[in-house]
Amino acid sequence: MRIEAIDGKSWIEIVRVPANDWPSFCINASVDIGHAAFSATNPDVALLRLPEFAARLDAFVLDRKVAPVLEGAYDTEIRFRADGRTISVAYRIGGATARQAHALTGGFEIAEGALLSLAQAARALADGS
Repeated sequence: MRIEAIDGKSWIEIVRVPANDWPSFCINASVDIGHAAFSATNPDVALLRLPEFAARLDAFVLDRKVAPVLEGAYDTEIRFRADGRTISVAYRIGGATARQAHALTGGFEIAEGALLSLAQAARALADGS
């Protein structure tokens, strides 16, 4: 599942890690704001209530009052919201060691027309395909 900013300069990608015996996902994020660029990768994130998130994102396609939030380990979070016809994504890609927590946070606007394909991609992730 790839979530791209409307300007094409920032994105988040969620990929199932097939080699693990447990439901695990790799989350990559890249942000280019012109005068600076940031990126983060967490190759082993457990996502919480993925089927519920997929259902809420599907509902969000038609009902912008729904607030889909994908939560994961290490305070990882991807949150969709609408303000009129403007759709935005806020994210936190987290990771931790025994002594410190780290995260990349931010947000960007996405194309309204991308919602249906994102809902389908979320459903595929939840179904394990």
